This record gives sequence, C-alpha cells and structure tokens, in this order.
Amino acid sequence: MTVTKKNHIPWVFVILGFSATVLHFYALYRYSIFASYMDHAEPNVAFRSWRLVSGGAVYNPVDSESFLLVAYGPIIFLINSFYLAIFGGSVLASKLGGLAASGISLLLFCFYLWREFGFRYLGLGLFIFASFLLFAAPYTLWNRPEPHIIFFVTSALIAGSFGRDRANIWVGPVLVAVFLGLAVNLKVHSFIYFLPIIILYCS
Repeated sequence: MTVTKKNHIPWVFVILGFSATVLHFYALYRYSIFASYMDHAEPNVAFRSWRLVSGGAVYNPVDSESFLLVAYGPIIFLINSFYLAIFGGSVLASKLGGLAASGISLLLFCFYLWREFGFRYLGLGLFIFASFLLFAAPYTLWNRPEPHIIFFVTSALIAGSFGRDRANIWVGPVLVAVFLGLAVNLKVHSFIYFLPIIILYCS
C-alpha cells in the first residue's frame, strides 16, 4: 500500500497538539510554584476572596477608608474563596482557581473536538487552543477572571453541542445562557465571546 503525504498530516498535528498541551500544563505548574503574582490586581482578588472566607465584606462602602474600586462581579471571589477555604490562606491556594479553570478548559475542548470532529482534527484543534493559552499567558492562567471566562465559554460550546442532539431543543440554549450569565458576572463584556456559539447552536 502506498503511504501518501496526506496520511501523515493528522499525526503531525497530533504531535504538535500533544506537545503544546504538555507545555501548557508545564506552564501551569511553573506558575503554581512561583512565589508571587504577575500583576497588581491578583493580590486584590486574593485578599477580597480571603476576606470573604473570613466573614468580611467583598465590597466596602464608598465612604469606607479601605474602599478600593474593582470592576469584577462577586463570582470570581466566590470561586477563589472556595480554594482558600479548603487549602488555607497562601499564594498557591489563591492561584488554584485560575490554574484549574485553565487546565480543565483545555481538557473540555479536547473532549469537544473528539466528539464533534473525531481524531482527525483533534491534534490540530488542541495545537491551536493550547497555543492560544500559551500565547496569552499569564492572562489565561492567573487568578483574575480571564481563565474562568475561557472555562465558561468552553463549557457553553459543549453544552450547545449536546443540546442539539436532545429531544428538548431548549436544553442547549438554556445551558449556554447560564454560562453566559456567569461569564458576564466576571466581566460585563464577556457576552461577545458567546456570539459564535449562539449563532451555531442556539439559532
């Protein structure tokens, strides 16, 4: 049997996709052991989340001497406080929310690719997605809203595709709306990222 160049293309992408995936998880590990933060807003998220664990208020009144303006909704602090409550107050624990969201997003996208397109496009899709996560780091792995927005968008992508196959045609759109609402609570402009999903699965 003649082996054509075309037969080798999927395996090249599989190797590239696997390599990018391993590199991304290595980046998650390296950031987890980094003893500080990459941005001034990360400790802002961390101390507000810890204040929530300690029974304090996330948002102080405007006339409070400790008032600081923040553009994020409460979900980001609820997520991070969950990890702080379990693992205690530390730099590593304050990063676990973003690290977990970033890693799980990549795994969810892998599942979506395999389910929708099969093995042939799995490597290419993983290579593109993992490369995006790496290129945009640290935005895609820190404890600020971005990793969670990516997680909600990826979850909505899967939810929309599952809803398409069910007898109840509203399952997909309702789940997409839930994830959209959660993402908008993180950052108000997040609805923009859901438009392709809405067009593809909810029209």
